[in-house]
Amino acid sequence: CTAAVISEKVIPPGGEAKVEVKFTPVKGSRGKVQKTVSVYLKGNAEVHTMLRFSADVKSELDIQPRYIQLLGAEVGTSISGKANVKNMTTEDLEIIELPFTATSYADTSKAGGQSTVSIPLNKAKVSPSAFTLKPGESKEVTVTVTPEYKGQLNGQLRIKTKKSEAFLQVFGIVRGKGEADPSAPTPDQKIESHTIQKVQGK
Repeated sequence: CTAAVISEKVIPPGGEAKVEVKFTPVKGSRGKVQKTVSVYLKGNAEVHTMLRFSADVKSELDIQPRYIQLLGAEVGTSISGKANVKNMTTEDLEIIELPFTATSYADTSKAGGQSTVSIPLNKAKVSPSAFTLKPGESKEVTVTVTPEYKGQLNGQLRIKTKKSEAFLQVFGIVRGKGEADPSAPTPDQKIESHTIQKVQGK
């Protein structure tokens, strides 16, 4: 969020005014950002002056990858995703809590209901639940869910320290029990891939 306030709305000839700009980074953001502030004169729809500034947003944590995609998720079967959390500060950093919330967008079209219904996901676990990182140290965090409904699953892991928090998105497409994995190659794709490998091997 960027907000700008000018000290004087009416500036006499030879006078001056100060523009104060306040920039509040979005929670969980980090790295370089660029912003602009447009100055307009009364009665003129065109921009008179454009102020540009940049900032380097520092974060206590670096999370890689930035999201977890649960490939091959199936109703009733547990599936896990992992991410590395790194301490970017020069002091020991305590991760005090890792709450996880998720929603299943259940596909009810075959049951004669609406196309999708949102239902909170109850079967989820985060490991470890709290830990301390030394400067520059990384630790692997595992999110395990057991989908209960076919459809789409969207969730968010909040990684909280005493001063701030970071976010990790978790999502996936859940197939019904015993259904084919939509992310897996079809028999035709497997044959085509095998043929290409044989041609390249000549």
